[in-house]
Amino acid sequence: MLGIPVSLTTPEYEREYKREFENCRDSMFKCGNIIAGFPFHRGDREIECGHPDLELQCHDDITRMEIHGVGYRVLEIRPDRQILRISSEEVINKGICRPPFPDEEWIQDSPVYTPGPGFASVTLFYDCVSPISPDLLSFPCNKNDSNVSVARANNTNIHPEGCPKSVNVSILQTSLERLRNHSLDWKGALETGFEVLWRKNYSEECRKCNSSGGACGFQIWDDKKFFCYKMSGMY
Repeated sequence: MLGIPVSLTTPEYEREYKREFENCRDSMFKCGNIIAGFPFHRGDREIECGHPDLELQCHDDITRMEIHGVGYRVLEIRPDRQILRISSEEVINKGICRPPFPDEEWIQDSPVYTPGPGFASVTLFYDCVSPISPDLLSFPCNKNDSNVSVARANNTNIHPEGCPKSVNVSILQTSLERLRNHSLDWKGALETGFEVLWRKNYSEECRKCNSSGGACGFQIWDDKKFFCYKMSGMY
């Protein structure tokens, strides 16, 4: 028998397409103080309504998302500037004195995200046998008399040969400055989170889609391409 594709004008397809169009047009993700539409999805917004890598989850009025297998709390979304402010719950819960925790170097090479305008990457060096630089922040830890030295990531003046452990974490530049002048502690810096940008700006495509009466979404089955749901057709 010849394989003949099912017509894309069947009543079942038209009903499903209409449902997806209305869902992407009308629904918003709402959780606690976070409200988000395109290019995010989940909650009441189905996966076709947002980029597959921008999935939000809601638990007990707290917005979370998974990035590179690590759970992050979403603190703020600023769609006008493509800014996402997030914090790693595991790092917050452990504090800086109890490694290991997820290294956040993924931000530098991510195909989806890039560091935001207020982003600062720092390296934490543990139990250095001698000072590795005189201008570093240093924090004592109560357990086993360990200590943590803090430097900006990729600082070429640092020589950490005598430090058995190190890990990169991300904070805001303003948090780093406040740590230096002792107006903020590490718990506050980690809870404040850090900023990333989602790389692709879909605002112009989505504006054109909305102005034509369409609803913005994605072809998740076709290389995550932008997709405009329209009751008169699609493009």
